Amino acid sequence: MKLIFLFFILLHVWKTNQQQNLCVQSTSHDRFVLNHVCDCNTTSSADKFVPGSQSVSNVVFGYFDSGSLVDQTCTGGKVMTWECTKKTSDDPPYTCTYLGLCNNYWNPQDGLLDKRRTLETCEPPCCTKKSVGNVEYRLVNSDGPTEGLNCINRCIYEKIGFEETQFCFGAGNQTVDCLDKV
Repeated sequence: MKLIFLFFILLHVWKTNQQQNLCVQSTSHDRFVLNHVCDCNTTSSADKFVPGSQSVSNVVFGYFDSGSLVDQTCTGGKVMTWECTKKTSDDPPYTCTYLGLCNNYWNPQDGLLDKRRTLETCEPPCCTKKSVGNVEYRLVNSDGPTEGLNCINRCIYEKIGFEETQFCFGAGNQTVDCLDKV
């Protein structure tokens, strides 16, 4: 009886490992990377990325952050992300807009991106300087410790004229003006 129980435990562990490998070593992984990973860190580089599918619009990630299987979907960590639209000219082939840091979600069976779910995770990019209402702020950290603070991203600002203050921003009803996104 113990031998049968041990066999089923080992079988479960083996199946779990096989499923996890779908997200990092499989044809679907290769298809996802070919169509969505530009291995770049600038918008001009993302503009030049040509996905294997030659689609009219595409979501492009700066790099592949090792995937893991969650609820039958492969997901990766937050990476630089662009939404790109094919141009009529070929140089560069796409016009891309930087979305910020996003998780990627894709189907482990066919490598197709779950665009809606992916875009829901995007953290907007930081502004180097912004005004909220009539108060001006300057960026001091674009990757700050904002977990649990209901901030829309990890951007930390100081109030201009009050350099020792630190703020992050959540949703609100004040007018926000942003200059020079990072």
